[in-house]
Amino acid sequence: MRRIQRTILCKGASAYVAYGNLAKKYLISIGAPESKVFIGRNTVDTSFFAEKTEAIRKAIKSESGKVRFTYLGYLVPRKNVQLLLESVKIVAAQRRDFVLDVLGDGISSDSLKKFVSDNKLEDVVIFHGFKQKAEIPAFFAQSSGLLFQTDFDIWGLVLNEAMAAGVPCLSSPNAGATYDLIQEGETGFRVDFTDRELVATKIKWLIENKEEAKLMGERARTFMSKNVTLELAANGFLNAVQSVLKK
Repeated sequence: MRRIQRTILCKGASAYVAYGNLAKKYLISIGAPESKVFIGRNTVDTSFFAEKTEAIRKAIKSESGKVRFTYLGYLVPRKNVQLLLESVKIVAAQRRDFVLDVLGDGISSDSLKKFVSDNKLEDVVIFHGFKQKAEIPAFFAQSSGLLFQTDFDIWGLVLNEAMAAGVPCLSSPNAGATYDLIQEGETGFRVDFTDRELVATKIKWLIENKEEAKLMGERARTFMSKNVTLELAANGFLNAVQSVLKK
């Protein structure tokens, strides 16, 4: 029924704005002419995460402690963070020189904590609960990678935030943002978290190749500043409006 309703609405539109390439393909699939679909990438204030995170990085004294990773998002079945923890378990069986900081809360929290306890991963996985926007840069500043698992996200703004902060990312293909933002091997890696061994391999690569991972994060930050800003997102809407006014 929703698809029928959207198809009817689509026929009456003079122009269309999609917040990413997958959304554009969807609009075309329900009848939008490709020439009339404009992209205004879904984003946030990327400058906030870039500037705040960098300021904290500069203030932090270099440490030779454990490599830290970040998961940021709701702890709910749709995110299926259990898959991520299973990959972490594989890595932890080989080495314990890293920590996964889990930021977020939700109905899956208790079962995830039980998995960590049952598998004796308390020194590797730390649950911090829900964090406000202003608190997140402090975690990004210490993070060597965002581990973005989801079973379904139409977009996934956490990827915008981490990349803008200069954090290399392992990002699920189940998030629309992955297709627009991840340049494979350049700004991050697209990984299917059901392939637990592959994810474990990528995590180990980030641990063992700190300088290359740092450069990847810097490329991600540059990509975001040039291609995914609020101004460019607004231009997608302006272009759509102007295409109609020109007629």
